[in-house]
Amino acid sequence: MNVSYFCFLNHFLSEINYLYFIGFMAHFVRFCFKISYLGIYRTKKQPSPWRRLLSSYANSLSINEISS
Repeated sequence: MNVSYFCFLNHFLSEINYLYFIGFMAHFVRFCFKISYLGIYRTKKQPSPWRRLLSSYANSLSINEISS
């Protein structure tokens, strides 16, 4: 391992919080777009996958509370 590799590694470790922040912002924007897309283009016949997932999660929580 040469010195430039260690310099790059040190620089990368100092920038990793910034990279995590950028990744979090990108996922947050994608999440907001997905929610707005499902809210606008949801049909009346079937609920959106997001709402179905949320209801199944709520049902599993209530089932766990009842069983415990």
